[in-house]
Amino acid sequence: MMVFRFSPATVRASSGMSLVQGKLRSFESVASVLDTGHAESGSKRSVWNHLVRHAEFYSRNQDSWNLALDLGPASPMLEATRNTGCGLASRVLRCDGSLSSGGGKLLISLPSAMQIETAVIVSKMRPGELQGTICVSSQGSCAMACRFCDTGLIRQAGAGINLPEWAILEQVLHAEAWLQREGSQKVSNVVFMGMGEPLLNYGNVLGAARMLRASGHKVTLSTVGVAPQIRKLAKDAPQGLNLALSLHAPTQELRDELLPVASRSWKLPQVFSAVRQFEEANGTGVLIEYILIRDVNDGDEQAVALANLITEERIKCAGINLIPYNPTDAGAAHGYRPPSDLTCKRFREKLRSLGAPNATIRFSTKLGRSWLAACGQLGLKKPPKAFESIAAPRICM
Repeated sequence: MMVFRFSPATVRASSGMSLVQGKLRSFESVASVLDTGHAESGSKRSVWNHLVRHAEFYSRNQDSWNLALDLGPASPMLEATRNTGCGLASRVLRCDGSLSSGGGKLLISLPSAMQIETAVIVSKMRPGELQGTICVSSQGSCAMACRFCDTGLIRQAGAGINLPEWAILEQVLHAEAWLQREGSQKVSNVVFMGMGEPLLNYGNVLGAARMLRASGHKVTLSTVGVAPQIRKLAKDAPQGLNLALSLHAPTQELRDELLPVASRSWKLPQVFSAVRQFEEANGTGVLIEYILIRDVNDGDEQAVALANLITEERIKCAGINLIPYNPTDAGAAHGYRPPSDLTCKRFREKLRSLGAPNATIRFSTKLGRSWLAACGQLGLKKPPKAFESIAAPRICM
């Protein structure tokens, strides 16, 4: 949930609600400390839904909480946080990109001094109607160290890289605020495809996913194939959660090259066995993600092997998402280069001719290259020509 500062003392609000007695941690969820007489899950959902609906207001005025309660949208539950030193724990340091360029990237700082990045993709559905997709991070780095991804190069000081549930949700809040300032009136789609491997931060990611589903967000979780956790997710996933498998190679040998840590840890038969269990439990096919790298995995031979693998493993497969490789420092160290558009289309057509389901190319990923927000590029680096966001006006005391 969202995180706020509280003093250890019990604080009573004019609404008659009170904070739970006892010593509180430095950063605590507002919903978990409000004594409202309701179930905690209901309290959390009520607070979260209110904050999402008014994300722009609360993100903009996070340093003037009492005044925000006076002038902002009414919420009896949030009224109980008056005079508590309350405020969102994370803050946006920089925003690169723009609506006109198809999206943006938020650099967000946490109280621990850890920094994370959140990408936002914007689609125009109809005139005047925007649909956002928020690419959230689940960790501050990534132990999987895939050879085409810059997140694995990040080294941050601290005890661990896993983000707490509130830090995942606050990314969504800040991104929704950015979208609302641009005119969006719809809740966004959320994809766990940012920094980190979501299933290695299982509890926090699952809690955030449940809250996001409760607020009407479409949620997709992407994994390199952490087989034991996929099996757990088959039992624990909230209704409507979609799963994507970052496959990127149709053979064990090629996967050993591109995803060495994941490939050594979970062999393809293990991964697909877990995927089948998830599909059977949830009734939906898993999306296959496949990064195309020039002269590495983008030839007819790999297309045939990929189509055969999907058939042989008997998965339902919701589709195959082909992603042109985006230039990264990690990939450059191995000589990786982006494929041509023609090669991408040829690979897609080969898959279709072999009966592979719903093969599409995500050319839109290239829009994020100029601000280093495309797939694989989240590495806490400032773009050469960053679009610095103008600080949103704040209400004054």
